[in-house]
Parts: sequence; C-alpha cells; structure tokens
Amino acid sequence: MSLAGQPGAEPMLIGGTVDLRVGTAAALALLAALHRRDRTGQGMFIDHSARESVAMLIGDALLAAQMRPPADPTDEPERLGNGHRAFAPHGLYPCAGDDAAVAIVCRDDAAWAALLATSGLPLGDDPRFATGLSRWKHRADLDAALGAWTRTREAEPLAARLREAGVPASVSRSGADLYDWPQFQARGGPVAVDAEEVGRRLIVPPPWRMSRTPAAIPGPAPSLGADNHGALQELLGYDAARIAALEESGALE
Repeated sequence: MSLAGQPGAEPMLIGGTVDLRVGTAAALALLAALHRRDRTGQGMFIDHSARESVAMLIGDALLAAQMRPPADPTDEPERLGNGHRAFAPHGLYPCAGDDAAVAIVCRDDAAWAALLATSGLPLGDDPRFATGLSRWKHRADLDAALGAWTRTREAEPLAARLREAGVPASVSRSGADLYDWPQFQARGGPVAVDAEEVGRRLIVPPPWRMSRTPAAIPGPAPSLGADNHGALQELLGYDAARIAALEESGALE
C-alpha cells in the first residue's frame, strides 16, 4: 500500500488485486510441481508465501531499499498515482463528459513526437520537455498542459486518433462499457446459468479459449450439500447405511 496513492497523499488500500496475484503465483507453483511429478513420479510439498509473491512484483522498490543511504533508512519511493517511475506523460487525462477519461503513455521520443503532431500542442520547443528525463522531471506541468487539451475532446475518438498516430492510448471504461464491448460480446460474452436459490444469473466465462479442451460453464455451482452422496460414496467409499447414519445424526447439516 505504501506505493499506491497520489503524490503527497496517504497510502491506498489495494486489497483484492493482491489476492489475485498470490493465487496466480500459487497456480504456477502447482503446475511446476505437477510437471516434475509427471517426469519423475515424485510429488513434493509446496511452501507458498503470499508476502513474497507480492514482493516479486515490486522489485524496483526493493532495489531502492538496497541502494538508499544508511543514514536515511526510512526513505521510501514517492507515490505516483497513475504516473510511472520512468515515463512521462503516463496517466489518465480527463475528457469531455461525465467521468470520461483517456489513458496516454509515451515511452519514447517517437511516441512523444506523434503526440505533439496529433495534438498540435506547442510543447516541442520547451526545454522542460526536450528529453524523456526532462519530461519526467516536469511531469506535473506536462500533465496539466495535456489535461487541458484532452478535457475538450471526446474520449473514444481521441483514443482512436492517438493510437492511429502511434501513441499508446485507451479509453477508461466502466463495468457497463466492458460488458457491452463488441470484442467481449464477439468472444461469447457472459454465460447465463440458472441457480435454484437466485434464478438466472450472467457469469463471466474463463478468459482463455483452448482448441482441444474448451473451457465452459455448464451450470451454477452446486448448492450446499448437493454433492454429499457423491463425495462420500466415490471419494471415501462409504456405503448407503453409513451415509444415512451421518444424515440422521446431523453431521452433514
């Protein structure tokens, strides 16, 4: 959280995104262990740390900690909001309309030149923006000038125009925008499932498409206790009498 937030502001809670990355790291460890088992026939125990999984994603902050002067052990990297520690411009810029914005990134001089040519902004001769490093050092002034230009323009056509010119740009989309996005719908869109307790619901399908083992959602998750008999009989080998005794005792409630 110490890295997340706006410059000069308090750290921001990032929560769920950490859980997703920890789960991804755990899945990769499991795949590696399964691959070794298939090759050698030997299984293994996996000791997985959530904290270390996140540490892998902030290598620059750990490097900065190693390089900081011993006299200043509390020094931490500045929070940059939507900014980047090497590139500028790099951020989300307001556009015409409520909550409309476009993300713009210039990673090199070619993208910067394309942005200048597309926008017509008179920034090319300004020494503050002559190099990538100087643009980064004066990123606050650059963001203000760029935001004043984007604020009067519609986000969708602006992003398309910038991309066509060679500038990485994208509209900031809401959940509803993504739901109606033609690409999402063309790939199948949400899947309708009928659940006993809540009725019909739309579920986002797996984001991958496999040619030989297609991922699918055949139905809702089983309700509580729906798989008791199958699990007890097939996995544990319990007979009908033992299962009935467990049910009568309330052990399966």
